[in-house]
Formats: sequence, C-alpha cells, structure tokens
Amino acid sequence: MNTKEKIAYQVSTKIPEPYYSYVRERNGNVSVGLARIIGIPYLGLITDDPAKNNLYHVLARTITRQPRTLNEQDFYGLGVESQIHVGKAMLHPNYSHSAPSFYSAEFARYVTENELVLPGYTAFTKESAVDAYDDFAHKYQYNVRIKLTNESDGNGQIAVNDRTEASRALRGFSDDEFVNNGVVIEHNLNEPVTISAGLVYVDGQTYCFLARQKDDKAPEDGRNRYRGASVMLVRGNFKDLSDRTRDSVEQVAVKKVHAFYKAYSYFDPSASRISFDVLFGLNDRGSMLSGVTDITGRVGGTDPILIEIIKRLNRDLTFGTGEVNLNYEPQELQPYEENAALYINQPSLRISARVNKIL
Repeated sequence: MNTKEKIAYQVSTKIPEPYYSYVRERNGNVSVGLARIIGIPYLGLITDDPAKNNLYHVLARTITRQPRTLNEQDFYGLGVESQIHVGKAMLHPNYSHSAPSFYSAEFARYVTENELVLPGYTAFTKESAVDAYDDFAHKYQYNVRIKLTNESDGNGQIAVNDRTEASRALRGFSDDEFVNNGVVIEHNLNEPVTISAGLVYVDGQTYCFLARQKDDKAPEDGRNRYRGASVMLVRGNFKDLSDRTRDSVEQVAVKKVHAFYKAYSYFDPSASRISFDVLFGLNDRGSMLSGVTDITGRVGGTDPILIEIIKRLNRDLTFGTGEVNLNYEPQELQPYEENAALYINQPSLRISARVNKIL
C-alpha cells in the first residue's frame, strides 16, 4: 500500500507553449484522480525534489535512476537506468561498429528473433545508416521508414522509396542525434493501425489495459496524429486482459506486449505505469506484419480514461471500458464529450474521458 504523504507533479519549463499548458493541465488532473484513488492529499505542481518531502510523484517523463533506488510505490510512471531504454534504438540490432554503453545487443537480438518488433536496424552514424538502408532494401525489397528514436506522435519519421530519398533524409539529422540516440531504419507499413497495451500499479493494485488508437492526418505536415483511443481496463494481469479481448488482432497485441514486457525486465525497470504501442499494417506484398514500435513510461494520452475507470472500480467491479478523445477544434461541445471528464479545456485543445461500461 502507498506510504506517501501527498501527491505532486512536475513539468519542465523548457516545454514550449502551448504544450507546457497542455501537459500542466492534463497531468494536474491525472494527479487529482490518483490522489482520490490512493486516498492522500493533492499538493499540486512543485519545483523541488519530491523525494525529500515524501511525495508520490506523477511523472511528465520517464526518469533516470540508479537500479533499485526507487520502487513502484514512489511515483506514477517509469524509472530506468538510461533514457535509451525507452527509445526506439533498443528495438533493433545495431548496424554500426559502436553504440552507447547502455544499448543492449542481447535485448535487441531477443525481441527481433522472437518477432516482437518489426524488421529493422539501428544506426549510430550516418554512414552506417545508409549501409543499413541498402542492406534492408536488398533483403526485404520493401519501402522503409526512417525514425528518430526519441520522438512520438508521428514526429521525426520519414517514409522513403529509394536510396536517394533515404540519403537525403539521413543527411538532415545531426551527428549528435546519431551518436547519442541512434536512428532507426524500419519496415514501412501500409494501412497502419496502432493498438497499445500496458499496465498500471497504484495503491497495491495492478491493472492492465488495451487501447485502440484513433488517428488522423495532421493538417500541418500529414503525419499520423493521435486523436484518442477506445480503452478497456481490467484489475489483474495480462492473462486477465487477454480473456477480455474481442478479436484476433487484440489477442496478438496483448500477446506481444506481454512477451515484450517480460523481456523488458532485463533492464530492471521500476514501472508503475508503462505501455507499449503495437503497430499493425500491410507490407508491399499485402501480408500483415506487427510489432512493438514505442514505449511510454509517463503520463500519456490514455491516462485520463485509465484514471476515470480505476476510480469507479471496487472489490466487486474489476473491468471497465471507455474512451479518450482529443478535440483540436474545440469551439463547440461534441457528442463524445457529453458526460465526460475534461482533462484539458483550452481554446486550441480539449481532452475528454468518458467511461462507457463498468462490470
């Protein structure tokens, strides 16, 4: 059970507006909900070290910590030894002669051989990235997606059709980006669909969830833009979640996430909130592929509805469904926002969370 005195959260002032205001309002409301679930007072936004004040800390980003110095009852989110352990670089074999010390060739080999990720490579120099593209294109003869490893929501990704496009895209990244974070050369999929699954550990209880993402094309640059998700959550483990899934695609997503999560213990994380994106899509020959493409260890897009469902569960009620929606044109109230909790309500963005069913 939780032994902290109060709940607080922090947001980096380096985040530009309007995103700073978005994160501050959303994470504040998530913190209020967690305070109600755990049954301790809500302190609010702080700027000092939460550890010295015996605070339960709601994370705006994954934190870096020494192994076992923090545990799952200290914060809501994820603590890792190195930030590369939540980046995309760790998902694929290294095509370069060297790599940062925290990169694990053993882990990348395991998740690749067990088909938990999409085919791809990681490169830590521009020259090796071009070679990786050549090798990948020759081996698979499919189109490629080039990814920066620490971006999310479709940012930092470029789909390329040939070596000229690949070389141009890779030249646009800085040397520091390659050396410090790596760049991913990965299979590009057609008709992509993302299903996330993960777990939350709060006040001595474990919950697992699955989220079918709702995406559209961002008008400013055409990237896949997150607009929310339909979510199911169960108090229990991934087996309990699998028993609730509705179709074979969801079954595959939960199975891959469960296997990936067990493999992820290799890094000795402290996880009280973690999720994994599984991307489904067709290759150029029309065959379905899927694999884990992202790790989230902080307050994310699904957390408003996770909190709303958990608040309603009790000893006899162990399962709920709901939806979270991002409204980028919030001038008028939309039907899906009726009877919903508002986690962000600003002129340029409204995030709502509505519970549909509790069992």
